This record gives sequence, C-alpha cells and structure tokens, in this order.
Amino acid sequence: QFDKTTVRLVMELKKQINPHVFTLKPVAGIHNRLVVDLYPQEGAVSAEDDPLLALLEDYNKGDVARTLPPETAKDGKAGRERPLIIMLDPGH
Repeated sequence: QFDKTTVRLVMELKKQINPHVFTLKPVAGIHNRLVVDLYPQEGAVSAEDDPLLALLEDYNKGDVARTLPPETAKDGKAGRERPLIIMLDPGH
C-alpha cells in the first residue's frame, strides 16, 4: 500500500501491451471490481482464432444467451453462499 488511501500496482512486462481497464459493479455481495485486460500489441488475435474472445464478443453484443444451451437442473447441494472465483494467470 502506497499510503493510507492509495494502493499502487506495478506490473513489469516482457512485451508492449494494449491495456483495457474497466470496473464491474457490485454483484451478489461482491464489491466493485477493477479489471485490467492486457492484450499484446503485435499480432492481434481475432475471434476466429480464439474461442474465448468470440464468446466475450458475443457477450458484449448481448448474443450469449442465444448461443448457449438452456441450463438443466443439476443434482446435488444448493449453491454456496459465496461464488467460486477462478483467476487464470497464463504468464506463469
């Protein structure tokens, strides 16, 4: 923490990137979130080459509900009180 009201985040990267920074509103008891997406400057990836990027583009257009199969009831216990959070760090 930089001081009482400031947190500093430093990232040392090997290549030039195009950052995309945005916030997400609170959802289900999780406070505001800051999202930092880092895209490589060279060799931009297209949705045709990357299925995850294609899904995200559909989501941003509002088309994801039409492309996903309907949810089916699952056996087992009810959902947890807190959501499961998964962080992918492909750089390591």
